[in-house]
Amino acid sequence: MFIEEISSGKLQRLECTCKGPFTFTCNIKPLEAKQTFQVLAPAFLPDLVEGKLFSKHITFSVNNFHGALWLKVTKVSIVKNSCPGHQFTVKILEEDRDFSIAPGQVRPIKILLDYKNRKETISEEGVCSKIELILKISTSKGQDQKLAINLRSRKLSESFLFTFLDHDGSVQHGAAIAPLKGCDSGICPVLLTLHGTTVPPQNQADSYKRMENGKWVFGIEHLWLLAPTRHGAHNWEGPGELTSMMALKSLAKLIKDAPWIGPQADLDRIIFAGHSMGGHGAWHLGTHYPDHALALVSAAGWIKKEDYGDSNLFFRHDISTSHTSPAVKAILEVCIAENDPDKHVSNLHGIPIMIRIGAADKTVHPYYSRRMFRLLRQQRTNVTYSELPNKEHWWWDTYKTNDGGVVNDPVMRKFAVSHAKNAGTYASAPTCHSDRNGECSDSVGTEKYKYTKGTVDRNIAGNGKFRLSVYNPVASTGLRGVRIMQQIIPFRSNFLVHDIHFDSNHVVMTTENVARLCLKEPAISPVMWQERSVQIDGNQVVMEKDLASEECSFSLCKADGAKSWVPCPGNVPLESEISRGPSNMGPGRRVAERSFLIVTGE
Repeated sequence: MFIEEISSGKLQRLECTCKGPFTFTCNIKPLEAKQTFQVLAPAFLPDLVEGKLFSKHITFSVNNFHGALWLKVTKVSIVKNSCPGHQFTVKILEEDRDFSIAPGQVRPIKILLDYKNRKETISEEGVCSKIELILKISTSKGQDQKLAINLRSRKLSESFLFTFLDHDGSVQHGAAIAPLKGCDSGICPVLLTLHGTTVPPQNQADSYKRMENGKWVFGIEHLWLLAPTRHGAHNWEGPGELTSMMALKSLAKLIKDAPWIGPQADLDRIIFAGHSMGGHGAWHLGTHYPDHALALVSAAGWIKKEDYGDSNLFFRHDISTSHTSPAVKAILEVCIAENDPDKHVSNLHGIPIMIRIGAADKTVHPYYSRRMFRLLRQQRTNVTYSELPNKEHWWWDTYKTNDGGVVNDPVMRKFAVSHAKNAGTYASAPTCHSDRNGECSDSVGTEKYKYTKGTVDRNIAGNGKFRLSVYNPVASTGLRGVRIMQQIIPFRSNFLVHDIHFDSNHVVMTTENVARLCLKEPAISPVMWQERSVQIDGNQVVMEKDLASEECSFSLCKADGAKSWVPCPGNVPLESEISRGPSNMGPGRRVAERSFLIVTGE
């Protein structure tokens, strides 16, 4: 379908594609002579929490209608405040204050909302359940427009929305719920839950609810709940992955700056969870951040988007396939191989995993969950498989009405809370194939499923043998403190196997297609590298502390033309024109995942 319009004297052509029934309405009206720009309402806003300002970033877009003149937003001010108890200030972020909007273009403008007195405290009498602010947006052409925004006030017992600056400089948002019970250390792990297609972040957070004594209870004991989001069909890969981790980092910083909100959030101890597309996201984040994973929960998750549905088919019905060399196709495919959890399943060894699926799921076939279960069982990972009969893609009631449903019923809560309370330990448990009467039994006997307070170090899970699978070093943060920083042949699979022998205090590794390694201490079950002898590819390695790197305790490089490993020279930067590291590797789509500026002319 093609739509043609005349704008600023030029003919523009827009192409739209759709599937199934489609209705399109187009309204054309003359542009008022005085209306040279338009301010678009924000797509999302932060909430007040217990009447206090928790996060401060707001973004709105400005459309420059003028056909020849550039437009600059010079000032944003508050002209009306419906709640006198809050005295706010507002300012444009520096990068947007100096940026002009081209003719016919739309640009988001980021502003920062704050109190006049940064330490302002609000009395109960001054708390408003809803605040309306009228903003005045002034421009370089001497014109201004007003924009009304409404801020909700949410309770700590409810989900609330917060905003943050993302990895690419944009303002994004997520939902959070404080722990129902605190943690002895004052710092609670985070259950990072990823939503499915079209599900808003607050809906995802609110799915962690249950009915108790006739009242809704939101959240989980001993865990901060975080539900991030990112606009676009990213499937929690690429920008979605980076947004998830930035939301985690931002939430922890916001909580630290607001001690009144409750216990702190632990950045290094995470339970990755998700449903449907978010179930795939949990697989993706778990395989890429295994050293941060207390546990992993994937509900109705598919493995990779190229094999799911009919809208993501890779080269299946593309007419260019008839003209594409298999070698070229291989290059394109290897650029997305980092997003395939089944190719990285070895990285999940030692992590407790819960897989849940409805046997009658018509949206995501149980095959995907069964496949991942088989792969995990092959390497003897601690995995629980739960396939419930007669359940479809989503349900609210598992064993009784409003008991928490697919993501938050007693079985799911018990799994999450047990690993939150035993953070840093590896708990052994029997595997199961189905839930019956709210309990989980193994496939042979009738013994009830119980979570033990495991005291076994994760480093000796499976006799201490791990395999680190990596297709692109950019996409992996390492396993058991070992991270691949550089490959010999880019985008070829690495299999790094290292044995950890606690009795003899040594580590043995064998490598393939690895040129540079980074060794650091994982937050969960530290390895204690300085107390161990390290052998790589049959050679004893001298461990020298890397004082130049904040991320690596020890940087090791493969000597030229040999298999021996030596400390990397201190005069060679980790990422430079002669050394490709995670921050300057491809593929090209990585450019779009960061802030960048295109400069033309002189």
